[in-house]
Amino acid sequence: MVDDDDIDIQRLQFSNSTNGNTFINITGLNDMSCYIFGVRAYTDNGYGEWTVIANETLELPTDTVSDNGSNQEVAIGVSVALVLILLTGIIVVSLVLFIVYMRKSRSSVKMKPRSTAHKTD
Repeated sequence: MVDDDDIDIQRLQFSNSTNGNTFINITGLNDMSCYIFGVRAYTDNGYGEWTVIANETLELPTDTVSDNGSNQEVAIGVSVALVLILLTGIIVVSLVLFIVYMRKSRSSVKMKPRSTAHKTD
């Protein structure tokens, strides 16, 4: 049950007949409060039926989260990525140099002339 003593009743009458807008922006509402709005149209035939809209305002956040932690996480992620890319590059270059060295050493062994000094007749 709602205690009537806690209800602050205010009547605001807005008329919006000249510019054709079908909305209104109400400012100055308190957070964590319930507001009940009644809306009805008025035409040449008179007033229409009331439409009741009840809404609660939310609690405003007390602390805003700073994005220092987020920036730090991004910096760490970028640093780790750069280190991994550098290590991958070093490994690839090392493998290429090793393969080139092995091919050259094999070809030099094949092209070496046989020594005839140990030949016995």
